[in-house]
Amino acid sequence: MPKSRGTEDGFCLLAACPPGLGTPSARASTHRLAHAVPCFAVGRYEEGAVAARWPRGKWWTRRRR
Repeated sequence: MPKSRGTEDGFCLLAACPPGLGTPSARASTHRLAHAVPCFAVGRYEEGAVAARWPRGKWWTRRRR
């Protein structure tokens, strides 16, 4: 994530570039983590915990290599 002026700028950037349905799981999870970390840094703990969670049903359905 490029350096921004503050957490709100970072959240706007992440919202503008969400992972799509075909995004590999590693990239999608990195996007979720990139949203969670600033949430925890500014005290938005509940939002950060929700952002860090794997979407419902995705954890068990992903393919193992």
